[in-house]
Amino acid sequence: MSVEEEKKPKGGGFNRNIAFATMACIVGSSFQYGYNISVLNVPEKMVKGFINSSYEERYNETIPGDVLTNTWAMASSGFVIGAMAGALLAGPISGRYGSKKALLFNNTFALLASAFSGSAKFLGLVEMLIVGRLFVGINSGFNCVVMPMYVTEISPVAIRGILGTGHQIGIGISIILSNCLGLSKVLGTEEGWPYLFVTVAALAVFQLCTLPLCPESPRFQLITQNNEKGAESALKWLRRSSDVHDDINEMKIERRELQLLKKFTVLDLMRNSDLRGPMIICIMIHLSQQLCGVSAFASYSTSIFTQILNSVELSTYLVVGLSTHAFLVCDIFTVFVERSGRRALHMAGMAGMAVSLTLITICFVYQEDVDWLKYGSLIGVFGFVFFFNIGPGSIPWFIVAEMFTQQSKSSAVTISVFFNFMSASMVSFVFPSIQEYAQNYSFVPFIGLIVMFWIYFYFKLPETKGRTIEEIADQFRSKKTKAMLKLMESDGASNSLDYSTETVNTQL
Repeated sequence: MSVEEEKKPKGGGFNRNIAFATMACIVGSSFQYGYNISVLNVPEKMVKGFINSSYEERYNETIPGDVLTNTWAMASSGFVIGAMAGALLAGPISGRYGSKKALLFNNTFALLASAFSGSAKFLGLVEMLIVGRLFVGINSGFNCVVMPMYVTEISPVAIRGILGTGHQIGIGISIILSNCLGLSKVLGTEEGWPYLFVTVAALAVFQLCTLPLCPESPRFQLITQNNEKGAESALKWLRRSSDVHDDINEMKIERRELQLLKKFTVLDLMRNSDLRGPMIICIMIHLSQQLCGVSAFASYSTSIFTQILNSVELSTYLVVGLSTHAFLVCDIFTVFVERSGRRALHMAGMAGMAVSLTLITICFVYQEDVDWLKYGSLIGVFGFVFFFNIGPGSIPWFIVAEMFTQQSKSSAVTISVFFNFMSASMVSFVFPSIQEYAQNYSFVPFIGLIVMFWIYFYFKLPETKGRTIEEIADQFRSKKTKAMLKLMESDGASNSLDYSTETVNTQL
């Protein structure tokens, strides 16, 4: 192989077709998730006012404080509960019908969510707001499983990491959008807040108009549907080149090896020794994304800034500034995903978050005695978001799809994202209680968790930069499995599906 051939990026590079397909996914899917995470954050006062007035009209009395709190919690938590359900639905549907068709189908939930939540105030029914949040949660959880998987499968190896960060960039942009629209001078008013939910429908319509112009995942067509012509056609469109021989060969090798093995379900991921290790790593990396405390900043950033500055109005503008800061950091550090690698960025981000939370805690403890320490708290908050977005914010969303072959990928992504949303809901529910009892020391538990995750990743997390999915999966296979696959390929056993499946599965 010549030096020029060695330097040639695997699978080609960036082009307008890849850009179009990725944009269809980011705007139609990532925007949905990010927008709906924080859409209720800034206009919280108006939404609670609607809950109160709706209760008064129905029962002719002022709503009790605990009922208001619980109803607000249901509206907020409906998103997370729906997201967990969406994550569980995504794997089986995308595995059977393909990522593209699954994403298009998922827009049904976004349109339903917009209809229910947007009309809740006009009909005076709080229940419709809660149901709408449940539907949009299903849509978001579904998107977080399927969208990164689709982008990973259509991306050339050389830019797979950069395109993978597009999910987090899309989340960042949409959080800025929702925070800006929620300001009192825009739609954060008594009359305007229901229209915040119309944007959800607009994002769904955008994807319904653009994604049909893109091909189905080539890996799904060749490996799952055995449609080599369809896969080749899709690759030629995506690469804007007729030379897709290397990509086709890689997928054929993967398909041949998958014929030697059975298709794995969620339970099989933990039973099989070759898949248990990477599955645990993927669960841990998703847990680390949420148990670091980022959900507390996402859901309660307004109250955190109010605690620091004693100004609600100033806090709402700081929330917009924080989300803008997060987007810019994620955008700038996108290039480092392929230069520095996933492992280095994730671990550096975790370490920086621990330092930032330590700074916030010290400033909270002594802020009453030393007034200028409130600025140290602000530096800590912005520092935390900075380090979160250089790696932990984006890497978990696409690294799972890099570590598993087609036979187990959808199940692996499903279970990883499920744990992500489960841990996010835990933090959202528990953090107010932690604040109440621990007060200035409320971030200490997250510091301890980050340190434990960092130690685990130091020993267990592999680097996936610049490697094919087959190469990464092969790293976790036992010597016995590798020997069996090599023997069967050399003996031509791949042409005998009955023999190979029985033999390999017996060994596994």
